[in-house]
Amino acid sequence: MINFRGFLQVLVAGIIMLLVSACATTPKADLAASRDIFHHSADVVQQAAVNALILTGFQLTKKEKNYLQGNRPLKPGLIISSGGETVGVWLNLVSPDKTQVKIHTTKTFIGYVGQKDWGNEILYKITKELSGQQ
Repeated sequence: MINFRGFLQVLVAGIIMLLVSACATTPKADLAASRDIFHHSADVVQQAAVNALILTGFQLTKKEKNYLQGNRPLKPGLIISSGGETVGVWLNLVSPDKTQVKIHTTKTFIGYVGQKDWGNEILYKITKELSGQQ
């Protein structure tokens, strides 16, 4: 006879491990596919990207010379959760006054249905901020 309680404990532990590993995914970039180039230095574009992440509700978790990463807090809903996305922003210096940007969103297993791709919104906020600077 199968020990139901033991089976249930193993099942719950397996589900928890799956969910935890799904939350730890890191975004990936293919800069060759990106056509988003700003006529500003990498430092200026990076600051605009930091501001865009914060304005869209992300908490900055990594800030490196050519890479930013942010996470949105998971907000449980009645049926579907929102938040929990991780966004990576890659900066590639094309020339001293040109910077290429690639944005990629990863979603978690828990809230996949209620999550969205934030790339266009973040790119719009970066563009809006940089359009005021020349």
